[in-house]
Amino acid sequence: MIENYSIWGKFRSSWGKAGWNLEGFCGCCNPTHLAVMSDGRFVTSEKGLPRVKIYDQTGTFQSIVAEPKQFDEGTKGLDLAVDSENRILVLDPVRHAVRVFQEHILKIKN
Repeated sequence: MIENYSIWGKFRSSWGKAGWNLEGFCGCCNPTHLAVMSDGRFVTSEKGLPRVKIYDQTGTFQSIVAEPKQFDEGTKGLDLAVDSENRILVLDPVRHAVRVFQEHILKIKN
């Protein structure tokens, strides 16, 4: 869950919920890493199930950037950054590399 606090520590808002589905955050303490794109959307990564996703400013799921199958077994702790071209930089601790991803839109069947 993402929580927003004022500089004085007063709770302002939150979004996100637990779940194994694509929109949710699996396990405890997720997401573990967060970056902000130039348009204000959030990029998140999780531990346990390594995946990188994008949410809008209100917490609505937008797209998946990297799925667990794109990482080696045992990968966790994916630190994130976003560059000036909105490319998503992922620190891959297993490969000892910075991997570069770009957003792609995943259409979900209802």
